[in-house]
Amino acid sequence: MAATLQRQEAEVGDLKAEVADLKASSRRQEVELADVKAEVADVKAEVADVKSLLQQVATWLMNPANSATFPFAAMAAANANAAAHTQAPLLAGTSDATAAAAGPSGAPPAGGAVGQGGSRHAAKELGAAEEREEGDAGEEGHMQEEGDAGKEEAPPAKKPKLGDGKGEGGAQG
Repeated sequence: MAATLQRQEAEVGDLKAEVADLKASSRRQEVELADVKAEVADVKAEVADVKSLLQQVATWLMNPANSATFPFAAMAAANANAAAHTQAPLLAGTSDATAAAAGPSGAPPAGGAVGQGGSRHAAKELGAAEEREEGDAGEEGHMQEEGDAGKEEAPPAKKPKLGDGKGEGGAQG
């Protein structure tokens, strides 16, 4: 009877050790899960940023004034617009903010797709940013002119010659 009791106590001790190991493993897995969730949240935020940038680029490229200035703008706008819409189904499932921006039916904001009036706010923001940049560039240029008054302009730097002209490969000897 004493031997049986000792065996049972040993088994209980082994079971307690296993339970402690399982609890420690569970805690480690919870920490790892929290890390993965944080990484997923970071990726979702980055995807939302990229989508926003794609929409701004498409809006800018769809502006007729920009299309006239840059001949490639119409093709680039179509590509950016297609890329933004290709990502939309993936993003709708991963971002509450994207779903909220899309509206109750999941459709693009009033006015249609990007470049068709649906991103007027983004276009206004982009236009305001361009105006600020132009204003800053004008001020910097003015400051530069005042600082350089009376200085002579330096001659342009000479381009280095490739090879020594003594045969193929430009080997130097």
